Amino acid sequence: VIFPTKQSEIDAREAEEVIKRKLEELRSAFSRVGVIDEADADAELKVTAWERFLKTYAEDLPETNEDDELRKKAETTLRYWRKVGKGGDFENSIGMKFTIIQPGKFQMGSNNYEGEAPEHQVTITRPFLIGMYEVTQKEWVSIMGSNPSRFQGDHLPVENVSSDDIQRFIQILNAKEGTATHRLPTEAEWGYACKLGNTSESNLEKEAWFAENSDRASHKVGRKAVNEIGLYDMLGNVWEWCSDWIGLYDGRPVVDPQGPPKGIRHVVRGGAWDTGKDLLRPTARSASPLPGAGNIGFRLVRSID
Repeated sequence: VIFPTKQSEIDAREAEEVIKRKLEELRSAFSRVGVIDEADADAELKVTAWERFLKTYAEDLPETNEDDELRKKAETTLRYWRKVGKGGDFENSIGMKFTIIQPGKFQMGSNNYEGEAPEHQVTITRPFLIGMYEVTQKEWVSIMGSNPSRFQGDHLPVENVSSDDIQRFIQILNAKEGTATHRLPTEAEWGYACKLGNTSESNLEKEAWFAENSDRASHKVGRKAVNEIGLYDMLGNVWEWCSDWIGLYDGRPVVDPQGPPKGIRHVVRGGAWDTGKDLLRPTARSASPLPGAGNIGFRLVRSID
């Protein structure tokens, strides 16, 4: 005896087929928007493309959580491009743009390289703002009145500056803004931001200037691809000063570390235009020469009260 199929079962199968077909269409659309996302297009166009995708997703799959990861990825990417499009989370009086970094934990250092070991847990307990770009020569001159850089250009990173020079720059900038919040990042803050941005060896060509692609010179800030949290040039272009004295890690978990209490030279991070690609990595650290050099610059952070 053949029993007739219930209409409800037919409806359920048809609904399942519709959802399956729409998911395939959405995955295809996601891939097409991804092509726009990778292209050399402005942030506004990318925001529009992701907004349209999410609108289609909501209309086509309003009552299911099928492939919800697709929606979450699209929403995360949309938030990122909205931030980039508006130029970060904060802009100071001389046009420096900053992105907010929320507290969290990460593994700092590497057990694979001398001077970077041991890997250890670091906890950052306070949010802070970090510059989207390395400090430019135009910004430096607007505060200090002269340009010490080896490679000259308004939008090139300022370099050939010492720690004392930078502290004078910060002092004048803070006085101009009526604040005491601009400062150099600690090494831990710099490392945490680099880790969050997922700047790594796998995307160096896209995000960094180094010995093999720089023509032996620094380049205008922000000309390489932005990282996942809206920061440019975290690896390569110029090394970046940190506030810490250089010292060995001891391997213990630490909270908001400030580095050794005294020392001779400060930590620099990130590598530069003359760093070999095989040496350019997020955990690499070095010590600055006292007067600075033509491959060392800096980016600022701004404390949040």
